[in-house]
Amino acid sequence: VIDTGIGIAQAEVVKLFRSFSQVDASTSRQYGGTGLGLAICKQLVVLMGGEIGVESEVDRGSNFWFQIAFRKASQEIGTLQRADRSEIELSFKEPGSIYPLKILVAEDNLINQTVTLNQLQMLGYSADFVSNGKEALDLLQNQDYDLVLMDCQMPVMDGYTTTQELRRYEGDRRHTIVIALTANAMLADREKCLASGMDDYLSKPIQQEDLARAIYHWTHNPSLPQLRSNGLLDKGSPPLASDSNSSPPNATEALLSGESEISPIDRDRLERISRGKVAIQQRLLEIFLETATQDIEALQRAIVEQDYLQVERYAHRLKGSASNVGVPALAAIANQLETNARQQNLDSASEQLQTLHSLLQQVEAYVPRLSVN
Repeated sequence: VIDTGIGIAQAEVVKLFRSFSQVDASTSRQYGGTGLGLAICKQLVVLMGGEIGVESEVDRGSNFWFQIAFRKASQEIGTLQRADRSEIELSFKEPGSIYPLKILVAEDNLINQTVTLNQLQMLGYSADFVSNGKEALDLLQNQDYDLVLMDCQMPVMDGYTTTQELRRYEGDRRHTIVIALTANAMLADREKCLASGMDDYLSKPIQQEDLARAIYHWTHNPSLPQLRSNGLLDKGSPPLASDSNSSPPNATEALLSGESEISPIDRDRLERISRGKVAIQQRLLEIFLETATQDIEALQRAIVEQDYLQVERYAHRLKGSASNVGVPALAAIANQLETNARQQNLDSASEQLQTLHSLLQQVEAYVPRLSVN
């Protein structure tokens, strides 16, 4: 993609592919955006074994490029060309492609976006992604979607307000199905979602079976029975976020001591959200390490400033992404910090922050072992 725009200084190019990063504040104000677009592009290209880059000159423009190597088609193509067209379509289309749905995901957390994208792809669906409620509302006012997966806590406009505005806009003309995605698992949170006009509620970390069941329930899409009959879904559903946001104190202590062989990663969770592919697991954890580091740095600043709202916000983000990618001990500490901040009590915040740093180091040390394990 080549343009003749304002261009980018070489010293600033390195920022382009980082999550939530803009070249500078003036660019952010003038052109908007969250700094996620190119980070997501890089993630997708890397997952396909490719590379992405940019060549740019100030006041002259930019050239953004990527390259991916694909294998040539096998000799079986000739057989497929002679086969019946309907047989080919039924053999190769995923359930969500056979019964397509138009899905919008509103989620500002990059790791949660990545996990949700993988889960939807495993179910055979594609989706449009936005990073805040205003972006979601803009899309929903210009095109119809069958289903919206709505994070409750987003910048600019949260999920509750977005849904309320959507219901006012639609009136009696239409009712778009909205399913809340939240790291809070209390009954009061569910009632708040429903009161804002949402139709259903899923607790993070989202389990694939629960996501498939919710899609089937609200759209009567036939893909759920087909997925189960093909063995692509478990018949049972693992525990939801209310169980996974807590980690036994002795397990966390053992991790921090360095004397235990306990893994900082919930491998079962990581296997489920990555389709068992080590490259995806490594990339998910790399994204988590990057975003979690940013969240912990923001937490540190907020704790120093005694900013309870910001501590609660970033602890909530960290809890959600840690639960989603399968780092239960870290999610548990973030959950404690979020609860304390809500109660305006930061007496143990410094100690909890140090624990978060230590657990993140454990995760970082674990990533290289994935290919060996």
